[in-house]
Formats: sequence, structure tokens, C-alpha cells
Amino acid sequence: MRRYYIATQLRDIVEAYRDWEGRVPMKTEKYLSLFLFVVFLAAGIYFLQDATSNSGRYAEGSAFAGAVLSALALAAVGWSIRLHLHRKALHRHLRLRSR
Repeated sequence: MRRYYIATQLRDIVEAYRDWEGRVPMKTEKYLSLFLFVVFLAAGIYFLQDATSNSGRYAEGSAFAGAVLSALALAAVGWSIRLHLHRKALHRHLRLRSR
């Protein structure tokens, strides 16, 4: 009985927040992962370029930092793709439920 009551309340809340087109407004930060990709890639390229141009005492550390930041940029791209696919699946799910 309690589950039915909670489900009814949630359905009422969702119905209250539907806009005039019948869609539920969702707050999405879809450009955050792309921003992180650009930042990490730029920092990684800077460190790698610094390691190759200045073969000083800290060149190995700089090359390692550049490689780590470049790997983080690739992880951010993977995160962006995963979020995009989840967003599409959620949109499909909500569209099929509303029929």
C-alpha cells in the first residue's frame, strides 16, 4: 500500500511539472564533459610540448603529466558519449511511457 501511495505522489509531482508540450523539464549539463575534454587536452598538449622543447631536469615528469592529462581528456570524451547515449535512452523511455 505504501509503494502505491509513493508512486501516486511521484506521478502527481511529474504531472505538475510537465510543460505545455507534455515533456518533463530536465536539468542537463551536456556540455560539461566536452568542456573538461578541451581543458584536459589543452593542458596535456602544453605539458607534452614543454617536455619535448625543454629537455631539462623535469622533462620526464612533464611528459608523464602530459600523458595523464591526455588520458583524462579521453576519459572525458567517453563520459560525454555515455551521457549522450543515456540521455537518448531516457528520452525514448519517457516518450514510450507517455503513449
